[in-house]
Amino acid sequence: GAVVNVTLGPPGDECSGGSGVIIGDGTYVLTNEHVISPNAGDPSFCESIFIGITTSSSQPPTQIFEAEVLAADPVRDLALLRIIAVTPGSLPVMIPRYETLPIDSAVRVIGYPGVGGETVTLTRGQIAGYLDDEGGQFYKVDIVLNRGNSGGPMVDESGNLVGIATA
Repeated sequence: GAVVNVTLGPPGDECSGGSGVIIGDGTYVLTNEHVISPNAGDPSFCESIFIGITTSSSQPPTQIFEAEVLAADPVRDLALLRIIAVTPGSLPVMIPRYETLPIDSAVRVIGYPGVGGETVTLTRGQIAGYLDDEGGQFYKVDIVLNRGNSGGPMVDESGNLVGIATA
């Protein structure tokens, strides 16, 4: 699918990571800014960003690509990456939904939480409220998220992208 594993440093020797979602023409990834920010004291190889793509939801990522940061906003905790050496249209993308979901709408967060292995996990919940902050609107949801879910897509019942998981 369009959900990816994002790591700082090469997979297997990563310094940190999270999740992301492929958007646009299939060469772009949306994730959290904190997922792609190196920590002070990390070795220099932790500055490289890698995207892992899973071909089966029961397996860890098997396709690995390097990526670069196009934009990062620490206030909104969003980052836009470009996957290097990927042909536009060759990877599946997630379609966004622009209308605000009403309270009590069912949603799911998909990502690589690092709990129970290195595979994709789907967590269900609902919209519990809204938060207007820093010039943007955030959904408040009743989903328990683990650290690696950061940057993963939140989707509506039709599978449309409605948000990005963060704290």
